[in-house]
Amino acid sequence: MKSRLLVLAAGLAALAALPACDSNPVGGTGADEPTFSASVQGGVQTAYQGRGYFALFTPTAGTPRPATFTLFSADPRLASREVQSFTLTRMGAEIPAVGRYPLGAQGAGAFEAHYHRAAGSTGESYTAREGEVEITRSSPERVEGKFRFLGVRSCTGKASQMVCQLSPASAADASAPTVEVSGTFAAVPSRGITRVPTRP
Repeated sequence: MKSRLLVLAAGLAALAALPACDSNPVGGTGADEPTFSASVQGGVQTAYQGRGYFALFTPTAGTPRPATFTLFSADPRLASREVQSFTLTRMGAEIPAVGRYPLGAQGAGAFEAHYHRAAGSTGESYTAREGEVEITRSSPERVEGKFRFLGVRSCTGKASQMVCQLSPASAADASAPTVEVSGTFAAVPSRGITRVPTRP
């Protein structure tokens, strides 16, 4: 449970940092332009098209946050003043190999996922309850694949003061707001990362 809470915290921290991380990618031009597309159904119904990036976090001595690999995307819709963001986070400072990985489950190799939406002065976040990530291409320069998950609302409130539950009791509540999210990604390293280790 402790490691799951740390990954959830890392995912929420990544959500907060997305606009800054997204602004200075490494590479990605022409046919290799990074992409991230998603369909959201349920409590929120929308489609998303943006750019996909990934980052590795390696903690320094004394840092409680674990080493993680994170796929993310966040692009604002200026006309509607809406910002949507997505994160797929996995324990370990290595790029995952080609294959399928459980999403929202506990255990080695599993991903956590978060979907966040802010419109006007309000916002809400959903944490994956179950799903799957499939990596179809994996290299230090590019990670491609697809994902799907069922998410339960874990944060809500004013955009400047969100109230969150890192391990939401509502995950077992059939009446809790949920979303079904599915999508594809072709991600490149984010700012400051040019070479990273791959998982054997």
